[in-house]
Amino acid sequence: MKPDIIIIDDEEIVLMLIKRLVVKAGLHNSPQLFSNGMDGLNYLQSQNGRKSPILIFLDINMPGFDGWEFLELLQTFSLDFPTKVVIITSSVNQSDKVKSKTYESVIGYIEKPVTEDMMKGVAQLDGLSKYFE
Repeated sequence: MKPDIIIIDDEEIVLMLIKRLVVKAGLHNSPQLFSNGMDGLNYLQSQNGRKSPILIFLDINMPGFDGWEFLELLQTFSLDFPTKVVIITSSVNQSDKVKSKTYESVIGYIEKPVTEDMMKGVAQLDGLSKYFE
């Protein structure tokens, strides 16, 4: 069973682009879009009780409530379903990549600009490939 997908990014154009690439790559037909991390977390909490996984594409550089704060709070949640996170960021700072590996839920790190081939590669990431077979 393919995971549901949510995309969290503060830029509307990026949300639309990533959604288009997700659909084009065959990952999901209608991912959920959120312009901030808190709305994404609220959505995840509203999904408790489900068993199917959710894949999160997360921007880390957002005003107010950023992706790092999202990941910190996500760690404290007790969810009934698996969550996996792929960071999608414009940051080329190596320390961000290193920091992302300290979060158990983060399974990938993609630097913008995102391409269809990058999205197709997401299905092969450890922890996800079993859902896309």
